Amino acid sequence: MLVVAAVPLLLRDTTPAPNSGTRRAAADAFLAAWAASRAGTWKVDSTFERTPADGKGKLSSPLESVQRPPERLIKQFGSVTGVIDGKEVGCAPAPDGTVKCRAGAAVDYDEQVATEMQRLQTYVAGPVPIYAVSRDGVSCYRLDRQIQYLAPPYGDHARFCFDPKTGAIVKAEVVRPEATDVTTAVVVTGDVADADLALPAAISN
Repeated sequence: MLVVAAVPLLLRDTTPAPNSGTRRAAADAFLAAWAASRAGTWKVDSTFERTPADGKGKLSSPLESVQRPPERLIKQFGSVTGVIDGKEVGCAPAPDGTVKCRAGAAVDYDEQVATEMQRLQTYVAGPVPIYAVSRDGVSCYRLDRQIQYLAPPYGDHARFCFDPKTGAIVKAEVVRPEATDVTTAVVVTGDVADADLALPAAISN
């Protein structure tokens, strides 16, 4: 699951590149593509891979993302998280081999997306943004960190590609000093059935 997290600014470089007209246009297009991805209905089966910088202990797993606003589920490592019926939900394997699902706080999907977009805008927009954005292929955008930042949300470099038909993110690469994460879509569809948003077990108290 791709999450836009709020992270505090630590220190600004003394010589970052100003945001040129070309970069501003690319950032605006990137933000529009991200907003479209959060508004769309889609199901994406992907492969997630994490490669440590030293090349040892590579991690790989399937990842399924399903979205039909205002509902959304992410399935990975045997767990399920998301929003169903206006509430946060989470499911995980129990010691007895069953799966337990619980509901959390109420969620307003539109407000959640609006907050996410505001945070993302602080990363890529403005006179000297944290990330300089450039186009990198059809429906793809590259983010390059240009100022010092505590735990940068998208590492030093990142690349996101969007499906032109559904708006879903079909490629996400995040490069950090310790490891590189790559999520690659295998199957993408705009058809989402009720069964795709069904939890693996009933909600328990």
